[in-house]
Parts: sequence; structure tokens; C-alpha cells
Amino acid sequence: MDSSGRQSPVSKDSPATAAKALLQSSFRCQRCCVRLNLDATLRGLDREAVQATINTFQSRSVAMHLTLAGTDGRNRRFDNDASEVSADPADDADTDHDDEEAALARLEAEEAELRAELESTGAELAEVRAEADAEEAKKSALTAEHQQLQHAYSELKRQLFLLDEELSATRNQQAYAESELNRLQNTSVLGAAFHIWYDAHIASIGGFRMGRPAGGQIDWAELNAGWGQCALLLQAVSHRLGFASTVYTVVPCASQSEMRLLATGRSLPLYSSHGRLFSDSAFDSGMSAYLSCVTELLAFVRDRYGKDRLAPYPLHPPKEIEDSGQRFAIVRAGNKDERWTMALRLMLLDIKMLQAWMSTEPELLQKKRQTSGLA
Repeated sequence: MDSSGRQSPVSKDSPATAAKALLQSSFRCQRCCVRLNLDATLRGLDREAVQATINTFQSRSVAMHLTLAGTDGRNRRFDNDASEVSADPADDADTDHDDEEAALARLEAEEAELRAELESTGAELAEVRAEADAEEAKKSALTAEHQQLQHAYSELKRQLFLLDEELSATRNQQAYAESELNRLQNTSVLGAAFHIWYDAHIASIGGFRMGRPAGGQIDWAELNAGWGQCALLLQAVSHRLGFASTVYTVVPCASQSEMRLLATGRSLPLYSSHGRLFSDSAFDSGMSAYLSCVTELLAFVRDRYGKDRLAPYPLHPPKEIEDSGQRFAIVRAGNKDERWTMALRLMLLDIKMLQAWMSTEPELLQKKRQTSGLA
């Protein structure tokens, strides 16, 4: 390469000449830097070694030649490009100045737009902050209201729990009251108050036996109490049905009950304290009056309520009751204790059937009483 920086032309000597010149040049040892005389060294080599060395140097020479040629071509292209770029520097400066002004104008316009957008964004930010503060205030108010409502809800929940317990208790009481009502509706008041039953040939009312079986095991105090129950039952049934006898009125008074004639006011007792040896005509008259009053009551039920054949045992006042073609007297005079006891039993069974019919027709009885003005 010369002083101008360009590559010097490659020598066109023959390879043999170049190799000889190379052999005559001196080299230094890489370890001790002592100059080496290759000419003297190569003299001692044989012909084949020298030829191999020459071939190696020829190959290196060709490679160096090709490398220098490529470098020279690249330098020429660089010089041409540089000359083209620096052909008109004034025009390049004007073009760069115009581009810079246009870019500056664009940047200023963009800056103005960004400033306007920044101002708008600042205003929006202020509005958003104001809305956020308002929402925070609403949140605080709603939180306080929520706590208040939560307390109110808890209180109402407690009251609801107490009311549920009270409602359950009330429903239980209602169920019990309904069951009792059904039981009472299906229960005959007269049947419960004046329970009529019989054991063997002896009938009883309210637990008091009526009659004098063989052996005389029933005293007169029990008989008198039983007749008092019969008198009270007749009065209750008559009042319930709206019946009033035209001949007698019953006066219940426990073991001192009696029948009374309406015409004369005479009292006919339904009690006695005498034994079989002493006849008591007043007591017989009272029992006959009672049987006549029951017969009149059954006729009233047949006419008013259309209930015929209510009594299973026909009554034949003033003193007889029929059963299977036989008649039994209700008086003691001239009568046996067994037949008198049977007559009392048949009379009580007729009254029991009347009592049972009244318990099964309460609405009919109420309607008839309202129609007749006896409610």
C-alpha cells in the first residue's frame, strides 16, 4: 500500500523467483529472536523438501494476490460512493433544515394536543375524585344504615322466634280444644249427667240402683236418691224439648222429690221409708204420676218432632209397662218386688232411648225450639 492509502500493485515475478527471494531473506526465531539464514539452512535439505517448500510459498503467494485484488475493488467502490454523497452539500443542508422545521412543527402541534388532553384529563380527574368522595360518603351512610337495619333485623328475628314458640303453643292448645270440643259435641250431656245402665234385672241411674230384688239388698235411701235423679232428668228433658205437662209438674229435690198436680197442687212423693209390710199409697200415686208424665212426653215428641216408636217398651198409664206381651206394674201395692223391679228397669230404658235420640238431633231440636219461640 502506497502513501495515498491505495494497495500497491502485486509483483508479477515468477513463483520460482519469489521463492528464491524469500529463501534469501532472513527470519527471526519466535523464541529467541535470533536471525535465521534460511539459505544456509536449506542447502542441507534434500531436493524433495526444497520442492515442497517452494510449493507452499507459491500457494501463499496466490492467496495473497487474490486478497489484495478484492481489497482494491472495495476501496474503489467506497471512493465512488463518497464522491456521489459529497456532490452537492448545500442541497443536503437545505433538505435537512426543511425536514427539521416540519418535524418541529409536528412536535409543537402534538405538544399542544397533549396539553389540551392533559387539561381535559385533569378536569375529568377532578370530577372523578368528587364523585369518588360522594360515593365514599354514600358508602359510609349505607354502612351505618346497614348496621342499623342489621340490628333491627336481629331484634325482629328474636321476636319472630318468640312468636313462633307462642304460635306453636297456641296451635297445640287449639288442637286440644278442638279435640275436647269434638268429644263434648259427641257426648250427651244428659247421658253423662244421668247415666242409665242395668245389671242383670236391676237398672241404675246416676249410680243409684232402682228396685228391690229378692233378698232386699238395696235400702230405701238409695231408692229415694234414684227417684230424685229420675225427677231431675224428666225436668231437664222437658225443658230441652219445650214440653209442659197439662196434668203434672215435677219437683226434683234429691231424695225428697215429688210430683205435683196442677189442678189441686197436691204433692205426690217419689220417696218412701216403709218396708214391704206397710203399703204406701202416696208413693204409688207419685210413681204412677211420673209414668203418666213420661207417656205424655213421648206423645209430644211424636207429634212435634215426628219421632214415632221411640220407646221400645210401650207404656200403659197410669201404672203398666209392656214387654213381650207381658205387663209389669210400677206400683208396689199388690205387686211382687221382682216385677216391680222389672217395671222400673223397662221405664228407665225407654227414657234412655229418648235421651240418646236427643243427643243425635241437637240441630233439629234447636230449630224446633226457635220456631216455637222457646229458645
